[in-house]
Amino acid sequence: MKYLSYIFIIILSTVCTSGKNIHDINNTEIRVLNNSQYILRNVSLFSMSFNDLKPKDISKYKVLRYNSLEDDPLIYATVDNQNFALYLKMPRETVRSTYTVDSIDMKYKVIHVQLQVDD
Repeated sequence: MKYLSYIFIIILSTVCTSGKNIHDINNTEIRVLNNSQYILRNVSLFSMSFNDLKPKDISKYKVLRYNSLEDDPLIYATVDNQNFALYLKMPRETVRSTYTVDSIDMKYKVIHVQLQVDD
């Protein structure tokens, strides 16, 4: 009986974690635009790394691949050796989207980001 219980648990855990939590839509691409006055270093969006961005720089599009069990729904960036992070909503559209860093408040350590669906 214990043997059957172990098999059931293994099958159940495999079924529950297989693909349902992976947000992978072939047509969904995201990028980051730095509209702030600061250089953004170590930029990460949904656990995907992007290049450093100077003010007014924009990254290349990347296919969104997100697994809620492994990845963070956050944007991370380092500005003047200070870490910033903000929880984000997943794009609902299956198109190209841009996450724009509008501003950074160094005093209160807040990063302001907006989502825009691109044409």
